[in-house]
Amino acid sequence: MVHTNVIVAGAWNLAILSPDGIRRRLFGLPEGTPVSIEVAIDRPGNYRVSHDGITVVPTQRRLEVVGMAATDEALAEACIVSRRAVEGLPETPLTAAGVNVKYSFDVVPDGLEDLVACNLDGRLSDAAWTIQSRRTARTLSCPPGVLNLTLETGAGGNATVDFNFHVESDNHGDLAEWLGRSMEFCGIARRILGEVGVTYVEPNDVR
Repeated sequence: MVHTNVIVAGAWNLAILSPDGIRRRLFGLPEGTPVSIEVAIDRPGNYRVSHDGITVVPTQRRLEVVGMAATDEALAEACIVSRRAVEGLPETPLTAAGVNVKYSFDVVPDGLEDLVACNLDGRLSDAAWTIQSRRTARTLSCPPGVLNLTLETGAGGNATVDFNFHVESDNHGDLAEWLGRSMEFCGIARRILGEVGVTYVEPNDVR
């Protein structure tokens, strides 16, 4: 499974990003257009506003936009919605933006275990410790930001490869430009999977 989302960090005004404000400002929908609103009933939590496969989750410190489909196009649409918030609310203090693509595997792909293993594993095993999960991370240059790459294997035989395309800036124009690169980022993620020898197959694909 592929999971994608966009995070824009800043001091968001929830009075502006109310469910109706999200409908108008971020989705660009006319008055009376229905949207789905989810709220926490039995515990404190954030509200979620959804329309046409895109979900927006605003908090005071960050705005999250999720493309519900596992496609490049869904992530691109999430970035478009995020850009509307960045460009349409220029008075909002912002600090960073992240475009995220996570590949999840029910079975650890061939070669991935070797990529996350290191000498520390042997020393811990020799000392009778049981390793529940393994993780390795690298930060790669991706001007003007970075790509945070994380590979993890779990005790249940599952694994993830997480790509976080991150840029820090208080300039709305710079952040909007970064959010406009989602298709490029998807291509980079697939290229790196190939370069490290990890094969991802959609769950409904037939080998």
